[in-house]
Amino acid sequence: MTRITKNTLNDAEIVVRKYQVQLQRALGNIDILSDELTKVKNDIKSLRQRNAQARIENDKLRDKIKELQSKIEALL
Repeated sequence: MTRITKNTLNDAEIVVRKYQVQLQRALGNIDILSDELTKVKNDIKSLRQRNAQARIENDKLRDKIKELQSKIEALL
């Protein structure tokens, strides 16, 4: 091989290594983002469940208030 070819191949190898490192970092970042996204999805599910439970409890309380109001009106 000629010297120019060797230098070109060495330069290409360096560039490939740099891109390889960048790709590995990017894939690592994607893994981190995927984990965070999963955590956020789980948090949203939990909040929705709590919200649904709170709505049920609010409905029960409203019904109880109406019941008590009716009893008060009956006493008056």
